[in-house]
Amino acid sequence: MLVAFPEGLDHGWGAGTRATKQRPDPGLDVRFTEALIKHLVRTEHADPERVYATGFSNGGSMALRVAAERPDLLAGAVSVSGQLPAGDAAVKPTGPLPVMVVYGADDPVRPLAGWPSPPPDPEEPILPSLSARDTAAAFAAAGGAGKPVAREEKGYDRTVWRLKDAAPEDSTAAATGAAAGAATVQLLVVHDAGHTWPGSTVPPPDGFGPVSKALDATGTLLDFLTGSGR
Repeated sequence: MLVAFPEGLDHGWGAGTRATKQRPDPGLDVRFTEALIKHLVRTEHADPERVYATGFSNGGSMALRVAAERPDLLAGAVSVSGQLPAGDAAVKPTGPLPVMVVYGADDPVRPLAGWPSPPPDPEEPILPSLSARDTAAAFAAAGGAGKPVAREEKGYDRTVWRLKDAAPEDSTAAATGAAAGAATVQLLVVHDAGHTWPGSTVPPPDGFGPVSKALDATGTLLDFLTGSGR
């Protein structure tokens, strides 16, 4: 596995389509991501059919933006504590792609229900956002998914939408990694979790809420992206 850790300008990403003082060209980071992928394919022999994007918070929203606007670049995407921007910065999925959204039920920084009208920030405008569920549902709709199936699991709730091009249960696609997450969109709402990475051993900043140990977000997203997390 080849892993790249790009860092956005001023420690942030242009996850929305609205121009700001800090980011007058709102499409720059999408083009940068595309150029980075092409560079890794050309120089590091990355498999162009198995490129995945994941991120946390603003980075999660950026991963979702790339997944929404350029689904042809990726084989799957995962966002932890990040939602799709809305309002005048709205990002809308344009094609089918396996996507997972992991969200803390008690997130005090970016609420689970979204932030239609966030307060102004003197450093960088905070973008309005969809709820975590509406974020996942938008990707499901773009993939032509049917009705979602919800179930409660130990420490979290999982909602699954199966995409129209999903591989059948007896297919070898999952074993070969050809269809991330068995071609699904999934929302995992983690109980007793804040604006944090579930399973992390790193203490979060003050005001970010608790870290749940009920879910190993890293292992879960890797299982999803490699097709074994059905």
